[in-house]
Amino acid sequence: REYGRDLTGDGGGFQCELKLNSANILTIGSEFIRSDYDYVSDDPTEEFSGDTQTKAFYLQYKLTLLKKKLILTLGARLDSHSAFGEEISPKAACRYHLTDCVSIHAGIGKAFLAPSPDDLYKPTYKAWWSGNVYMSNPDLKPELGMSYELGTRVKFRKNLRASLTGFLLEAKDFITSKYIGDVAG
Repeated sequence: REYGRDLTGDGGGFQCELKLNSANILTIGSEFIRSDYDYVSDDPTEEFSGDTQTKAFYLQYKLTLLKKKLILTLGARLDSHSAFGEEISPKAACRYHLTDCVSIHAGIGKAFLAPSPDDLYKPTYKAWWSGNVYMSNPDLKPELGMSYELGTRVKFRKNLRASLTGFLLEAKDFITSKYIGDVAG
C-alpha cells in the first residue's frame, strides 16, 4: 500500500473578443477547473479523498467616448463551485485622458476565491524546515472581497512611461495561516 498525497487538476478556458465598432468591444469567456484529491496514510482516520469543480463565465464591455478621452469598462464573472455554490463578481473601471500624455483611472470590483483542497483537508503535519505545525480547516468559507483603485499614468516620451496606483482591498473570510502556539509532536 502506497502512502502519500495526490492532487490532480485539469481544466481549460475560452475567450472571445468582439470589436463591435471603433468605440465598443465585448469580451466573453469561460473557464473550467477540476481538482481531485487523495490522501492515503498509515492512520486510517487521516485518509480522505475529494474533488471540486469550478465553472466560470464572464462578460466585459469596453466603451470609448468623448473622442477617445474616456474609456468605461463594465464586467461581471459568475463562478459556480461544486462545494460553495454560485457567486457573481461585478467590476467597473474608467480611464480619462487629461492630455495626450496624462491619464487618470479608477476602478471597483468584487472578488470571490474558494478554499483549495489543501486549505480544507490536508492532514496535520510538522514542517521539517521550520518546526511549525500546519493544520487544514474543513470549516473554511470562500473569501469575498471588494477592491478599489485610483491612479495616474504619465507618458514622458515615446519609450518612457510611468504609473502610480493606490488600492484598497476589503476581504471577508480571508484565507490565511494563523499561529496557534507550540504543539507537541
